[in-house]
Amino acid sequence: MSQGQQETQAVNLMQQWRNVYQEAISLAEEIEHLPDECPCGDADAHLNGRCRCCGTHRQATPNQVHSLSCTDLLACLRADLAMLCEDFTRLAAPMNAVAFQTRWAMLRREVLLTADDLQKIAGALERVDQAVVGFRHSCAVSKMRSLKQACAELRMHCEQLNSELGGHDASA
Repeated sequence: MSQGQQETQAVNLMQQWRNVYQEAISLAEEIEHLPDECPCGDADAHLNGRCRCCGTHRQATPNQVHSLSCTDLLACLRADLAMLCEDFTRLAAPMNAVAFQTRWAMLRREVLLTADDLQKIAGALERVDQAVVGFRHSCAVSKMRSLKQACAELRMHCEQLNSELGGHDASA
């Protein structure tokens, strides 16, 4: 693979990362604004801010730049993160090999740390997924709080990786 191709793939990875980052932050914000209680018991409507318990949920997030519901955001995020991880793995292997041959320890370290960060994000997303399943099952306040906590963890890992990548503005 030529250096130009590697650079193009790296730019594509950064765009994929921006999409994942925006989706993760949007999902966390949407979930954060949902009421903890759902007396109506319609978990899907609650997760999408459309049940009577949520009232004016949509108005509570005026900076919303997307029109996807929480469940749609979660599905998109899951797919986009899987693609990013796969593409990163494909690009990281040749980068790591070059770094190993040239003894560029710093590059190898960065590749390994980024892979670790992506695994943390994937794990956090899995916990969000599990928390959604738990909330759908019972609509319990404790389950919504667990979901919000899982989203906060996801946001933290995403913001950490974004910062390590140079704090690229996710809206760029």
